[in-house]
Amino acid sequence: MPTTLNWAKLVTTGQAKAFGLPWTHEEHAAVLAGISPDYVRLGIFTKEALEERLAKEADEQAKTGEVPLMKRNKEDLLFVAHQLGIPALSVIGKEDLVRLIEEKQGAPKKKTENTATEVVAGKKRGRKKKNG
Repeated sequence: MPTTLNWAKLVTTGQAKAFGLPWTHEEHAAVLAGISPDYVRLGIFTKEALEERLAKEADEQAKTGEVPLMKRNKEDLLFVAHQLGIPALSVIGKEDLVRLIEEKQGAPKKKTENTATEVVAGKKRGRKKKNG
């Protein structure tokens, strides 16, 4: 009789990293040491790193008056993500949203062009215009 894991429950209770993805040994040890699964998912595995992150968040909140990303609810994060041009859907995890927003805010702005050229097997192919 096959059984399936309830990944949603495992993730929300901090018993798994993500859907279909269990904790690594290092991540699991961090969770067992008392570090919040939300911060472990961001790559914080030691109490010292957590204290640094919390201090950084407190400094940013004091300077800007804004609530740190990790302390915001998911709807606020989705709103910020959409303002930054991140096409996130509501099924994304909160930690993934925070990571994407932090990456976007820290990355230099690049000018992108919308072209119809694609690379297929090492060759460039563009759309052909029809005469007529």
